[in-house]
Amino acid sequence: MGWTLKKNEWTPEEADKESYNTLKDKYKTPLTEAYTITTKQDRNQTIAEIKNKATEEVNEDEDDGKEILSHFDKLQKEIVRTKILNGENRIDGRDTETVRPIDVKLGILPRAHG
Repeated sequence: MGWTLKKNEWTPEEADKESYNTLKDKYKTPLTEAYTITTKQDRNQTIAEIKNKATEEVNEDEDDGKEILSHFDKLQKEIVRTKILNGENRIDGRDTETVRPIDVKLGILPRAHG
């Protein structure tokens, strides 16, 4: 009375490289420029505007919005990684040798629990 397990065959869905390349052609330059903005709130707002524009165009074409968001995230990661590998400054403007200032306050907690 032995149990045997069947191995499930699974293959991931193939990514639509054509739609990724189309998105990359349209939005790589604006996204790269957005990642040069050192103020976090301004940068995030600019990226959100670009993302909204991309999803609006997709909704007009009646494609899958989730796929475009996935492609958009992939493009963002590609841009940031490329900057890092090329030795360029970080998103916040620091070079690769500069460490953020750390501010620590020491003391005894007035009350740990309760």
